[in-house]
Amino acid sequence: MPAQGSVPAPDVLRRRRRFAEHLLAYALVNTVLVVAWLVGALATGAWFPWPLVPLAVWGTALRVHRRAAYARRDEAVRDRG
Repeated sequence: MPAQGSVPAPDVLRRRRRFAEHLLAYALVNTVLVVAWLVGALATGAWFPWPLVPLAVWGTALRVHRRAAYARRDEAVRDRG
């Protein structure tokens, strides 16, 4: 365990930065999908909430990515077997 106040290793910072990029892409793409659905729903009256499917699937992948990015090294090694 690193000493309190120490700087995380470069690989930890890289994993966290990649997670942040993934989170940003998730937010932007799903915002566009929800807006497209809302515009289409208002224009046609078809209110089936199809954006929930990519939100849920991608959100699950994002949760796994977050766990990998923020797991302590000893937990990550233990989880791999």
